[in-house]
Amino acid sequence: LVTTFGTWGSPQMSTRFFAAKSRKSIRYGMLIAAVWVFVVSFCAWFAGYVGRGQPIIGGATASLKSFATTIAGTGTLPKNWYEYAMPWMLSTESGMIPVWISALFLAGTTAGSLTTGEKLILVAGGSIARDFYQQGVAIKKNVSDEKTLKITRLSIVAIIAIAVLLALNPPSTILDLTMFSWASLNAFTLIPFIAGLYWKGGTRRAALLSGLIALAVAVLWFVCFNPKWTTPGLPLFKPADLPYIINTPWLKARPGDIHEFIVSQLVAIPAFFIISWIDKKGKPEKEFLNKMFAHITQDTDE
Repeated sequence: LVTTFGTWGSPQMSTRFFAAKSRKSIRYGMLIAAVWVFVVSFCAWFAGYVGRGQPIIGGATASLKSFATTIAGTGTLPKNWYEYAMPWMLSTESGMIPVWISALFLAGTTAGSLTTGEKLILVAGGSIARDFYQQGVAIKKNVSDEKTLKITRLSIVAIIAIAVLLALNPPSTILDLTMFSWASLNAFTLIPFIAGLYWKGGTRRAALLSGLIALAVAVLWFVCFNPKWTTPGLPLFKPADLPYIINTPWLKARPGDIHEFIVSQLVAIPAFFIISWIDKKGKPEKEFLNKMFAHITQDTDE
């Protein structure tokens, strides 16, 4: 659910949609993206299978456990020792992969992380400075572009500082952080973005307030109930102490078993429509809406 629907509300994806030259290029992009996602997904799942299965199949479990203990630096075997399988396979200790292939793999992973992180940070900083401040809360003050640029730079520094703090106290796996970042992004953007394509009744205040509410819910749910935190004192509520939300013979679930993405969207959907219905004065002008929806519904290529 997170990786499927989360892509729809990703800000970095939205900028690419608006930059498309024509509907024809979007159609080609859909086909190319489908093939590329299949290749990437297959490689990712295969790497996970090999990483978890190969040490056991190859009889190298002891070597992997020793490697995980050394890297963890705690002197004891970490509970998630199998998560060190891929680094172990790429290391000279395993001897499974040539050094030059390991170097290419690490270079590609680092390059992908840097480019993705760069785009996300720039989009987030620009959104805070321009969308939220210049065109939002301070729209009547006619804030100059020079001041907006300074706010963008400060926002980027603040975002990087928060990222560093999270990196110093992470959950037990990178996957948990990745899924949380997707949940946080889409708590703010997914519902306004999708609803804005098909419904004329949405307002600016509804998009902002529903996003803030859903984001707060996602963060609180993650901090309070996620059982995979390694930081002392987190999660705030231990999973074993919580009652079952669902308790049937075929499905049992506590609050920590439900992902914050699902919870945030269940809050964002009614919040957006309720606030839009209340904020009748904030509805855009009819002429503007007709112009925007005319571009969406036209059937001819440009």
